[in-house]
Amino acid sequence: MNSRRPVLLLLIFTALMGAIGVAMSELTGHDEPRVAGIARAMALTGDYAAPRLNGVLFNEYPPLGYIPTAWLIKLFGANETAAHAADIIYFVGTVFLTYRIGRRLYGERGGIAAAWMLATMAGAVGIFKVCLVDPALVFYITFSIFGYAEASRAETPARAHGAAFFAGMAFAFLTKGIIGFAFPAAACAADLLWTRRWKLLKLQYLAEGALCFAAPIAVWMAALEWSGDGAVWREVIRQSVFRFSSSSADHNNPIYYYFGPVDYLTLPANLLVCGACIYDTLRRFRPMGRAVFDQRASLPAIAFIVMFGALLAASAKRNIYLAPLYPQVAILAGAVWMQMIERGVRLPSGKTLAIAIVLYGIALGAGDRLRTRDKDREDTYAPIFDILKQAGGNAINTFLYHPTEGLDGAAVFYLGAATARAGREKASEDPSMFDSHNKFVVAEMMPKDLDITEILRKFGKELKELRRTSYRQQIVVVGIIQ
Repeated sequence: MNSRRPVLLLLIFTALMGAIGVAMSELTGHDEPRVAGIARAMALTGDYAAPRLNGVLFNEYPPLGYIPTAWLIKLFGANETAAHAADIIYFVGTVFLTYRIGRRLYGERGGIAAAWMLATMAGAVGIFKVCLVDPALVFYITFSIFGYAEASRAETPARAHGAAFFAGMAFAFLTKGIIGFAFPAAACAADLLWTRRWKLLKLQYLAEGALCFAAPIAVWMAALEWSGDGAVWREVIRQSVFRFSSSSADHNNPIYYYFGPVDYLTLPANLLVCGACIYDTLRRFRPMGRAVFDQRASLPAIAFIVMFGALLAASAKRNIYLAPLYPQVAILAGAVWMQMIERGVRLPSGKTLAIAIVLYGIALGAGDRLRTRDKDREDTYAPIFDILKQAGGNAINTFLYHPTEGLDGAAVFYLGAATARAGREKASEDPSMFDSHNKFVVAEMMPKDLDITEILRKFGKELKELRRTSYRQQIVVVGIIQ
């Protein structure tokens, strides 16, 4: 059989899995509409250097994570499918890179097994369907580790692979800040110390690598300085450090927070990995066969330990931050599968196994889609802005009362322009917010907040409510000022 055929089938399967996840997806929560709004603003203004949220500089992340989505929105229009479509590209790309790493460590079959493990992993299917910057981060981190794997495991390191390692770190930094290059740099440095492959430290490799790392970042910083937004990159670095080191950061959780999620998000690959770890531990105390994990497993194992340890130590913890670990678990699971084949373990035939994997993957993707479909419809701003536009509202005659980042982003995405906004204090003290040109209002309030209708009555105005609904912990009201 042509060795390229299984890989091609694998990538087609991955694309279909990604398409199932993206199909009929909504912009849910506060994060997805924020990212989509920033991307649409880029598509509208052509400014791809400085992310802006509803007209205001957004300094939390660099711009690279938004740019592909902005291009897709510009090409296919501002719709939910275009906002999520980049995930399919990242999913296919990450699975292919996982195959290449596995192939370098364990040969062709090991690479294919690792890639299948990732394509059917619960967490991967979940992450590569959201309109966030994290799918891009996973791709670039995996690209960087791929470059290191090729360079470190080859008899003569190729300069192109060393360049890929450093360029991947640069692109990951331009996607989500310091964590983007810290993860692959720390993981590969730890592997370098463990394996003592000092040949990679030749001056020529380091000099070329430094150039590949610094050049893209320098271009971004220069573009910001040229446009007068030079403070953005400094704030991005500060935010990157604060988010993971400050006890007052958002999503602050205890150190043991990840022990549950890392188990179910890496299913089913973790079953093979855990079984192999138990076997290798038991063989130290009683005569058994050779170890499952050998020196070839050092890179994915060390990368997992280093990144997982860093996530445990960080103050901010969210399930989505585990995503860079998924390819490492998949590679280790692929190694276990190869050992089972080499040791003559009776396994299903190739055709039976392929059919089972495809059916499992489709069931996983479709089940996840059906599970979240109804929740997505309730957890989106889309109906609010549909009602607003049907009543004649637009970005010019509407203002947002006390919006969250999600509502700010949704307004830009659905209305196609920056929209006037006011916090509680300004709205309750400044009657100019309710002049005739601001005919419509979208208010987002906590239950304990002063209701927008009370503020309007203070200035002799009334609100004709078009819809009042709950959105997570907030109340959202869309109405006409009379």
